Amino acid sequence: MEPTEQRAGRILVVEDDIEVGAMVVDHLRGSGYDVSWETTGQGGLRVIQEGGLAPDLIILDLLLPDIPGEDVYAGVDAHPDWAPIPVIVMSGLPTGAARGRLLPRSVYIQKPFDPPQLLALVAQYVGPSAGRPVSGA
Repeated sequence: MEPTEQRAGRILVVEDDIEVGAMVVDHLRGSGYDVSWETTGQGGLRVIQEGGLAPDLIILDLLLPDIPGEDVYAGVDAHPDWAPIPVIVMSGLPTGAARGRLLPRSVYIQKPFDPPQLLALVAQYVGPSAGRPVSGA
């Protein structure tokens, strides 16, 4: 029996706040995930369109400088290959939880949040931080 190849889960973070984004990315990378970070909604959509492999998970801020996070979600949801990608919506807005509930495949986390809380949510959708099995034939 050949050993099972491991790969880190691919995560796209769309967050314009540099401090929050850096903290999220540092914790995810430190836990072994393969992370891309974009600071605009259009940039996040572009990464998915041009990246070849879709991410396993999107962590999405609702308040972005160019388009609302809901528009990024709608762009992902409209594409048949991307629609199954789970989304963790994060926001510091007082209305963030209500807005997040309108996005059917998403789970909401309120900013500020505890990094272990985020990592636990990520593990639910992407698998443990040590990576996941790929085909092992």
